[in-house]
Amino acid sequence: MSSRRFLVPVIATIAVAFFAAPAAANPTACQSSHLDPSSENVVQVEQSVLCLVNAERTRRGLPRLRENDRLENAADKHSRDMVSRNFFAHDTPAGSSPSDRIKSAGYLRGARGWSVGENIAYGTGRFATPQSIVKSWMNSAGHKRNILHRGFSEIGVGVALGAPGEADRGATYTTTFGTRK
Repeated sequence: MSSRRFLVPVIATIAVAFFAAPAAANPTACQSSHLDPSSENVVQVEQSVLCLVNAERTRRGLPRLRENDRLENAADKHSRDMVSRNFFAHDTPAGSSPSDRIKSAGYLRGARGWSVGENIAYGTGRFATPQSIVKSWMNSAGHKRNILHRGFSEIGVGVALGAPGEADRGATYTTTFGTRK
């Protein structure tokens, strides 16, 4: 059996209205950005993604993104769904889109205007670390646009162990971005 190592990023952005607000991040989380995701450290891996994304933003004078439980719920469910049903796309095989999932998670409830976006990626081996995933997003114009979008103020990070077609290896990442007013 050959050892395959790969990284696949994809992007989607849906926008309606914008505003930004600062948020704090765990200052030690970036120190764990080299971790290979496992059942023992998946929360730490998610925090590392948040730290790395916020580091990219603050390096450019942008406010940090705040964690949002509803966005995290949408991101986590999508990552797990992609692994369990062996697909890799923003739209599920049943046709659910990022905005559908974010709405189902309750994030848009009561909002007069909103903007949401999503980045997805998966990797195995050294390409499955938070550092590798965020680096690949920053090297992709569309992903980078989501990460540095001035209008986004909140984020949810979901990491599922396994990758589509590689359920016992790697990790699948989803970040959902949003703002409501």
